Amino acid sequence: MADDILKKVRSLYEKYPYPSRNVTRKKGMETYANWVKNAIGLKNLDYFKGKYILEAGCGTGELGASLALCGANVVGLDISMNSLKKAQELKKKFDIKNWHLMQSDVLNPALSKEGAKFDIVISYGVLHHTANPKKGFEHLVKLVKDKGMISIGLYNRIGRARHRIKRKIVNILAGENFEKRMQLARKLFFLGKMPKQGIIWLADKYAHPHESYHSVREVKGWFSNNKIKFISSKPSIGKIAELSELSWMLGRRGAFFVMTGIKE
Repeated sequence: MADDILKKVRSLYEKYPYPSRNVTRKKGMETYANWVKNAIGLKNLDYFKGKYILEAGCGTGELGASLALCGANVVGLDISMNSLKKAQELKKKFDIKNWHLMQSDVLNPALSKEGAKFDIVISYGVLHHTANPKKGFEHLVKLVKDKGMISIGLYNRIGRARHRIKRKIVNILAGENFEKRMQLARKLFFLGKMPKQGIIWLADKYAHPHESYHSVREVKGWFSNNKIKFISSKPSIGKIAELSELSWMLGRRGAFFVMTGIKE
């Protein structure tokens, strides 16, 4: 089953490499570095300078490139060669020397065999597309230095409820074919038009062959079991996690949430 999921997910991203953002200027790359900074809860971009960072599931590379341009030494892993090809083009475009790209599955990261360790490991929007997100997280923790940081972004079980229903309808009516799913989603939710976010976004949101959903309490359990001290989340979490998740859904935010911790 795991191999089947991996093949299907890779197949989608080979055809629709995500996110494939249109980056024209080096200065504009700060937008992506700032997103990571804010997701982790840092005060400024200088924190990344000189750090060794692993991005597990780098896609087309916008985040990794931006962190490298901030002075970090970055390694990006991804299963899709077409996504990595686009990342390589970005690397060449901005002449980035301190960014290494390689093909690897998050569930079996090649670097774990080499004993590599990083100051920061980030994995945003990746683990929930694997056959075993918890196992993937455990693999990534092994790549974090002592006192290093790990930050993961996942689909929230409650916050993503509206979209889960939409996906379920599309999956039942259109089957497994990517194009049929996208065509039906356009018809049902976008008046037959291409959404302004574009075809890559549409494929990721409605044609994706596999995604799982997770709770704050669940991820805190992952952290605790792997000796990771929870330090921050985006959106923020109140005293009762489930109430926070419900507020995310009602406020149409938090469908995707980030949790960050430090290895003790």
